[in-house]
Amino acid sequence: MNTNRIERIKLFKKFRDEIFLSTFNDFHEKDERAEQFNKAYSLHKFRGDRSNKLNERSVDVFFGNRAYETITRGSEWKALTESGATLLYKRNDDGYVTVFLYPANPENQSQKEDFILLHKRLNPNELLRKSVLSNHWKIFISYMECTSLDGSPTSMDKLRISYLKLVKQLVIKNKVQQSRIKSYFFEIFKFVLTVGLSGFIIYLVTLSQKDDNVIENKESIELQKNIEQDIHKTNSILDSINVNLKNLKTK
Repeated sequence: MNTNRIERIKLFKKFRDEIFLSTFNDFHEKDERAEQFNKAYSLHKFRGDRSNKLNERSVDVFFGNRAYETITRGSEWKALTESGATLLYKRNDDGYVTVFLYPANPENQSQKEDFILLHKRLNPNELLRKSVLSNHWKIFISYMECTSLDGSPTSMDKLRISYLKLVKQLVIKNKVQQSRIKSYFFEIFKFVLTVGLSGFIIYLVTLSQKDDNVIENKESIELQKNIEQDIHKTNSILDSINVNLKNLKTK
């Protein structure tokens, strides 16, 4: 469905005001794992965000903080805390929605990624579909299982999050990273072009040699070596992708 900016803003408002709480409360009530985490961390659902519950551009679902250990320093002691995972929806100026997925973070141990960009520009009409929200909820709980100190991720949880880290953009140290799968295909494309160009040069050299023997044999041999090196690099990348895909299947 095509929507203009005003329509998208109205759709997000409908999701925020009429659909969000009832839908996510229903997910929570039917999810035993979410309730176990709720007992330890407390699950929050804000029509807004944790810093401003009146923010009309945000919807925030997150597990709060909990103390997991105390340490002593002489006569003093300190409680170490862990923050739970977060699923955050933010409406942009153009009416599209960015969906952020933040990991659980213990005080003395941080995750590799700051967060995952689940969606960069999601049309808010998708947020009116329960199947889409159900998928977001499953991802949210899987991420909590995979990143919290006391999580017990299933094979499906690990597969789900591994897949996201392969196809979605990660933000690491405040820098947006290109998705791993795009990086793999970019490298393959680059080497394929290199191999193709080298092959074309060899073809021209061969024709030239037939005509006037201008190019010496050693130059042709050197070009052939370059092609073989490019093919070897391409095969290495393909092997790396195959290993990653096999790892995903076994998780």
